[in-house]
Amino acid sequence: MAEAPSGERPPSWATIYDAPPPVKYPYDPAEALGDLPGVHYALEQFLASHMVESEEYCHKSDEKKERLYFATGYGLIQCVKGLMSYADEDLLSAINHTRHGNLVASQHRKKAGLIGSILGSAGLSSHTQFIKSMTDVERHAELVYAESLFEKALLGIVYSGDWLAFIKEALNMRTTITIYRQLGAFLDEADAAYAASLQNGGETTTTTPPPPPPPTPAAAKSPNASSRPPRRTEDPRIDAHFRSGVYLGVGMCNIILSLMPGKLQTLVELFGYRGERRVGLEMLMRAGGWDSASDSGRQDQDAGVVEAAEEGVRRTICDMALLIFHLVLSSFTVEGVDVGVAGRILEWNLKRYPNGVSFSLSSSSSLFPHSPPPSPSSLLPPLPSLPPPPPPPPFPPSRKALTHPHPHTGVFFLFGAGRLALHRSQPRQAIRYYTQAMASQVQYRNLDHVSFWEVAVARLALWEVGARVPGGDVVVLKGQGRGKGRGKGKGEEGKGKEGEKEGGEGGGGEVEEVVGGSAMCWRVLEREATWSKSIYSYGLAACLLEDWPTDDLASPEGRKRKEERMDEARGLMARVPVVRQKIAGKSIPLEKFVARKARKFAAQGNRLLLPALEVAYVFQAIAHAPRAVLVGKMLPLVRRALARLAMYGEGTGVSAAQVSVSVNGNGHGEEGSVPPTPTTPYTPATPFTPSTPAPPKSAASLASGWRIGAVMGRASRGAKAAQGAGKLGVERYEGGAGEYWDDLCLARFLEGVCLRYVAYPDPDAVPDPEEKIEEGMDVPQEEAARGAEEALRAVFAYGPKIELDHHLVYHAHYELGRLLACQGDFEGAKAEYELVLSGKTLEVGPSGRKGKYSMENALHIRTHAALDALQSASGQNKHRA
Repeated sequence: MAEAPSGERPPSWATIYDAPPPVKYPYDPAEALGDLPGVHYALEQFLASHMVESEEYCHKSDEKKERLYFATGYGLIQCVKGLMSYADEDLLSAINHTRHGNLVASQHRKKAGLIGSILGSAGLSSHTQFIKSMTDVERHAELVYAESLFEKALLGIVYSGDWLAFIKEALNMRTTITIYRQLGAFLDEADAAYAASLQNGGETTTTTPPPPPPPTPAAAKSPNASSRPPRRTEDPRIDAHFRSGVYLGVGMCNIILSLMPGKLQTLVELFGYRGERRVGLEMLMRAGGWDSASDSGRQDQDAGVVEAAEEGVRRTICDMALLIFHLVLSSFTVEGVDVGVAGRILEWNLKRYPNGVSFSLSSSSSLFPHSPPPSPSSLLPPLPSLPPPPPPPPFPPSRKALTHPHPHTGVFFLFGAGRLALHRSQPRQAIRYYTQAMASQVQYRNLDHVSFWEVAVARLALWEVGARVPGGDVVVLKGQGRGKGRGKGKGEEGKGKEGEKEGGEGGGGEVEEVVGGSAMCWRVLEREATWSKSIYSYGLAACLLEDWPTDDLASPEGRKRKEERMDEARGLMARVPVVRQKIAGKSIPLEKFVARKARKFAAQGNRLLLPALEVAYVFQAIAHAPRAVLVGKMLPLVRRALARLAMYGEGTGVSAAQVSVSVNGNGHGEEGSVPPTPTTPYTPATPFTPSTPAPPKSAASLASGWRIGAVMGRASRGAKAAQGAGKLGVERYEGGAGEYWDDLCLARFLEGVCLRYVAYPDPDAVPDPEEKIEEGMDVPQEEAARGAEEALRAVFAYGPKIELDHHLVYHAHYELGRLLACQGDFEGAKAEYELVLSGKTLEVGPSGRKGKYSMENALHIRTHAALDALQSASGQNKHRA
């Protein structure tokens, strides 16, 4: 436990354990809550990056897997491992252990009568009287039963991959929701009765006898317990551990139901289920006291926060659920998002988990003073035997704690800190957090894959697509091995061949890994991770197809390396459609998208336009890119693509006179024919206002709009140039006219998106004071907004000529709605959103009028969220619409 100077309060986040809590043997189900301190300690160890020690402690504390909390806690760890690895054997092991934990919880539950059970499961009874009649252990068992049932259902959906299994597990989800609702109603009723008793002069209005509180070790008692006033009127006879579990379950159920699409929400409401997002967030915040904690502007930011010594065992999981909502799910929803709350939660938990205290597990006597007898007495029926737990996947040899050469920071909250930095458009800072997360733990390689995914996206936000990055972040690990793929990481073009040899399969010595550019991160994921080989392969291929700063096409060696890179990209693209997966019998939308792009790559003669920048849009890297990257790297890249398109046809907004090109026998321009980006001062052309109607579908009207000289290198054109005079003709473009219009609309769409974020950065963005933009390259807000609208409307004008990428039209309407909302034109934004949700085919040709377009469901979710933000009564989220 953290020591505080005499007379001073210890910090609210100070750990309450200075030794592992003892475990009592033999096990008595009536005293099941005596294991709560041990489970609390195991959770602290897990979150402090001592995952293996936590798992081993749970296993040794209950080798027979008969204890309520240890059996289900061990099953939860297996669930996390299975979802991280996504390997069949890990998922199957997790299913077996969660099923066993569910059985243990069921044996601890109070048995209901047949009629009461039917009415309760059907939601036809409040069931609170039955819960009141339970003992404290039985109420905890009811809670744990719902939790383990949810885990089992989730694993079953992921593992089975068929629709029938999804229906079966959905029924289990329904049972879980029903139990949580009943427990939540009981808690509300108990608190209301206690509050009424206080108003009646202290006479209790409830008939429930006060249950004894869960045992707590002496070291866990808070010196501030009597000094801090209660935050709200709560029945003190209900322990904090039970409360935190109910808050977690009721809160998550409300949030999950509120995130469902409108049609599905209507369906579940027929069964009596409705999700209130505000209620869900309030319940999750209540577990940690964040609903009454001071805001970031107050001096004492810990005021009102539940101290670690007084928290419920599930409080930290509630905190993590809030972080996931505010920092991850906020990519698809708006209402209720508060990045400031996420920042306060992260700040507190990063103080709590800077270096967890770990204890050697080499001797069981220090942890288990009362060795379990050969045949412990038990009031429970015998449980089926389980196979021994599988060894952790490529973990290093077990280490002895207290001798670790560097502190272990909580890896999960470092993930949150990285997401927060990315939300603030600080990808460089985010990469530092993710590399620190890699160095903070050496036990679960799958957790490193989370960091590599996030770094891959952050590198795209910095437009560092190559394998190597000058001054790249280095992770140095001393005294620990990391398994295959670890090492110096300096193989040819970032392949890490030398790294694999030096890293070996784990061991001692100093191990170093360089976290390079986006391509390097995708390569690690494609080689090691198992979540989505399809997406990893496409992400790597897209980066390989881009030009790298290290390319030296003037030398034979440089040309050879680039050709080898292109060959590798072709092989990866061929794999993308083959390695797709399914969940609940349904294809993953993002995998369907990359598979379509891979097929398009092959159909176009192994060619795609701006593939990595399109990936950056899909993963919202453009949204979080610093302004200097947008105007200095991304927009010039788009300009070069438009300049090449301008040689063949209309609609690019780039003067054909700027392009000097020799044409080969196939009508293709030679490499290097596009001039470098000019740095002439910015010059607007014809006045343009947001209220200007959409231009007609003619190139002449599109070409007469606004120009950016500094960034896009545009010049005014005469009528002949606008009509296509001096062009090579779209039929001579690469694969013909069809490819031209697809590429044109993609380039104009990406141009519009980049300019929109130049004009209106993400509302949570925090500009870097050290960020420098080259003189003459910046774009004023008003002109960037005009250019964004012109580019997006160009997609509408030429959308009917698109052959494959019809989704660009619908995404362009969504992005135009975002732009209009930022400008305060809420009615115009609403009209664009309603077009996306209308189900109409909009500005697409005959080939786009059948079936779904790519990423349709994801776009509808984001559009619904933006529309809800516009219609918010408070109006506080309209800037996020």
